[in-house]
Amino acid sequence: MSAKRASEVVILCIDDDRDVLSLLEKILTGAGYSVITATDGRQGIQEAVNRQPDLILMDVMMPEIDGYTACSQLQENPGTVYIPVIFLTALDDEVNRAKSFAVGAVDHIAKPVRKAILLSKIEEQLKTRLRWQKLKERTGLRGETFSPPAIFSQFKQSLIELLDLPQVIRDRLSATTPLEIYKICELMGIPQRQMTAWIADFLSFPLISTIDPERLLLGVIPVSFARENKVVAMLNEKLERSFILSNPFDLSLMDSLKKLFGLKNDTVLNLAAPEDIDALFRQPDIGARVKRPGDIPAETIEKMLAIEDSDLQEEDAEITQEIDSEIITLVNSILVDAYTKRASDIHFDSDHRFRSGFQSLFVRFFRFDLFDCVPG
Repeated sequence: MSAKRASEVVILCIDDDRDVLSLLEKILTGAGYSVITATDGRQGIQEAVNRQPDLILMDVMMPEIDGYTACSQLQENPGTVYIPVIFLTALDDEVNRAKSFAVGAVDHIAKPVRKAILLSKIEEQLKTRLRWQKLKERTGLRGETFSPPAIFSQFKQSLIELLDLPQVIRDRLSATTPLEIYKICELMGIPQRQMTAWIADFLSFPLISTIDPERLLLGVIPVSFARENKVVAMLNEKLERSFILSNPFDLSLMDSLKKLFGLKNDTVLNLAAPEDIDALFRQPDIGARVKRPGDIPAETIEKMLAIEDSDLQEEDAEITQEIDSEIITLVNSILVDAYTKRASDIHFDSDHRFRSGFQSLFVRFFRFDLFDCVPG
């Protein structure tokens, strides 16, 4: 399977702000991509199912069905599970990163969107899509083309010698395949964490009891594959890609990691119990961490609203060339004051030229960033 040309790539953009959709469509079509738009999560899911885009850009904060819920539903649908999703968000803390990982997002782009960053991320994640499609083709081979490794038989024998097991359980353990090694734990009367510890000790692999969400890598392995096979990608201490998994005896999994996800022969694998990897896919509650009006200091908001001159000049020159810097300063001041006082609406009374000038700027930059970070 070869990479598609830009003109063959279809990107679905989902956002409840039509101005944002217009901006995204302009940037993407200008780069040669075909674009589908949807104005809410429900419509976006339907478009993804019906149109099968190559990539999805999705706002996080949307009414009714937010981006997290929509992405999670796409991951549960066999027809859309291998479509990469990039979140557009003003939320960038540890909890929201963990939730993005849990629902299967491959990356996130902070608002306001910068053209160069957007196109770079899209190019990168289209490569992800190509890897995922190859993985999809390989899933039918799972467990059919690999015989149990000799070291797995040695491991089972070590357990038989270590434990005082009834003969019936010994026989059952001897007949266990690599994919069944954790299923026999209940029959043996041991927790899965104990089995993981024995495997780690036997293979001299590091055992991880607590997985740091900050070290997890978004978008390397499809979340459905990761959940099923109990494997996640991470950055090790050398800032190199590594993996945490539960069953290194699964040769089909190991082959996929090598051929599609960059596992090298000298890579040190980390082991974790199945339930500890499963816990990564339970969505954390972000409600207590979302910043609401009045919670953010005014000086922080001013930084959020800051715009570099290069960004003003890069796109939509017809909008920016007539906007005076004094208007920008005034709008910043008004927005900061309204935000800190929890205002729900802002109304301006001025002459037509002033309104039309800064209205475009407001839609283009401020509204995109400020109000999307406040759910409601």
